[in-house]
Formats: sequence, structure tokens, C-alpha cells
Amino acid sequence: MSGWIVRDSLISGKSNFTGGIVGNNVANSSLTGCQFINSSVEGLNYGGGIAGANDGEISNCFVSGKKSDKSHTVYGGSNLGGIAGSMQGTITGSTVSGASIFGDTGGYDINAGGIVGEMTSGNVSGCTVTETQIKIRANSGGIVGKVSQSGCFISNCVSEDSVTVYVRGDFSTSAGPIVGDNYTTLPAWIEKCTGNAVIETY
Repeated sequence: MSGWIVRDSLISGKSNFTGGIVGNNVANSSLTGCQFINSSVEGLNYGGGIAGANDGEISNCFVSGKKSDKSHTVYGGSNLGGIAGSMQGTITGSTVSGASIFGDTGGYDINAGGIVGEMTSGNVSGCTVTETQIKIRANSGGIVGKVSQSGCFISNCVSEDSVTVYVRGDFSTSAGPIVGDNYTTLPAWIEKCTGNAVIETY
């Protein structure tokens, strides 16, 4: 799929895998040049501005703004991302700007990132996050909330210009301008990334 645009819309559900363009971008599928503008995704776990989960390829996509009573671009429980809630595929050349990513179902909500909530394998490269708030109980990152397995590559990514990463102050939490929690025996490969995000508790 290429060139799809969703504008001024609210996509809401009571299930997992909710995305602004697709719920699940499966292996060997691709999304190119798609945009999610002034819109909101609301669901349970695995929510993303472009895809709830990405096992395929996402390239040159753009997410901005929000349109929701809760005033968030992506809202739900665990595994929330500006582009994809979770991934074991590739995301390249994509941008999230002026967005709000918020995990708050009242439960054990973890893993939120400017690009990806939870990354289990694959490659994130050439992506940018600007003027965005990322807020969840634990594991909040400017680019990726949590890297949970080895074999993940993050390169040439930037989080800057008023990016704020929030985690709960009364809980065992992890937060970072690039990756919130690198929870693997073999760390993720991170190179040539720039992170100027502000880290705060709430």
C-alpha cells in the first residue's frame, strides 16, 4: 500500500492491534508514503499511528497531531508507538511530529516510543521524532520504548525539538531519549542517533 492519507479522524476500538492505516502490517507487506494527520488511534494494546504491529516494511510515512477527546494521537495500554505499537520488521525514513502517545488504561501499561513501542527484531533507521510527548508507566523512549530481544538495529534516528518522555515516578521504570529499556542479553545495535528529549516523571 502506498500514499494512503487519513486526516481529521478518530479510529477507536476495544481490541488489540489498532493502527491509523492498518491494524497489522504482516510479513512481506509494505506501507510507503502513508500519512496520519490531526487524527487519533484509541484501543487496548498494540496501537500505532500507522500500524498496530509491523512485521513487514514501513517507509517514508508521516504522523502528526491528534483528534480525540483524550487529546492524544495514540492512546491505549501497552506497546504504543507513533508509527507502530510493536515490530519485528523494518521502519525507515518516517517522521512523527506534534504528536502525543499515552498509555493509561489503569493497569500495568508499559512500552511507548516515538516510533515504536516494543521492538523484538528488525531495523529502525532514518526516523525523526519532534515536538512530541510520550507518556506511559514504564519503558518510555524517544524512538523505541523497549528493545526486548537481541538482533535489533537502530540507526540514524533523531528525537529533538521539544520531545518529552514521561514515566511514573513511583514505579521501577526505564526512560531514554532514544531507547527506554534495552532489555536483552545482547544489547541492540544503536548507531549515529541523536537524542535531545527531556525525561520527566509524573
